[in-house]
Amino acid sequence: MEDQGDRSVKRDDHFRALYEQGYPAVLRYAARRVGAEDARDIAAETFMIAWRRLDRVPAHEPLPWLYATARRCLANELRSRGRRDRLDARVRAEASTGAGAGAGRRMRGSPTDSQGDWPNARTC
Repeated sequence: MEDQGDRSVKRDDHFRALYEQGYPAVLRYAARRVGAEDARDIAAETFMIAWRRLDRVPAHEPLPWLYATARRCLANELRSRGRRDRLDARVRAEASTGAGAGAGRRMRGSPTDSQGDWPNARTC
């Protein structure tokens, strides 16, 4: 009967072999699509998923599984970039037109408050 420690060692060894075999290929795959710096993040995310789902990674042909996982990580990254770029553009457009959040609204208790309820306000 196999104990917990033996399973843990085998899992670590299996992952180490997967990483050594697959990391350079996954890194190259991602770098061709997003550049070297972001490719390291994609590869790290790919292998983090591989670690969590190690029992689902095919033992004999892991590279296609790793590529598919990296492709999904890339898609998530590109969607995030798109959302971030659209938000940045919207914020810049609102800032340049002065239509940001709260523009045109008066804050309650401000000197321009139509109700003039500034407590302790004194006139000189």
